[in-house]
Amino acid sequence: MSEPPIVTEVRRLAQRAEREDQERRREQLIQFASALYDKATTYVNLVILAAYVGFFTVWSTVRGELTRQELLLSGLAISLSLAVFVLWEVFVMLYAARTLQHMSAITNAAPQDLSARLEENKLAQAKVQLRVRRFWFVALLATLVPGLLAACVLFVAFVRNLLQT
Repeated sequence: MSEPPIVTEVRRLAQRAEREDQERRREQLIQFASALYDKATTYVNLVILAAYVGFFTVWSTVRGELTRQELLLSGLAISLSLAVFVLWEVFVMLYAARTLQHMSAITNAAPQDLSARLEENKLAQAKVQLRVRRFWFVALLATLVPGLLAACVLFVAFVRNLLQT
């Protein structure tokens, strides 16, 4: 025995409402994750910049006390760290410019196509941002590891000089 049409329609509407609710929650989670990523990136960049300032301040102060190997190793390590950091920031800048270009093109779309184009762009951006976040962690490690090596070289040289005096 088949259901009355009203029951079928109510079930269909309930399923549609549930899908829309799940989609809304998914979008909220993506927006939350994106905002969290943006804040984390800003904070990490600030800490890294402060670390570079601190490193170069200490380095210029104790430079005369470093052996040639310590000077070269710390200089090479911090240069590598700084190069990765700057290259990553340039990549992010270019990515942002490209995203703005795409958004500009979308705003020129016909009014009847605007919603579909915005949704299409939103999905594409979400996929790209997931890949970018993976590379962000790699770039972060490639920035931190040589930077920490450079700091360790200074620390060891500092302790060596303290013990010699």
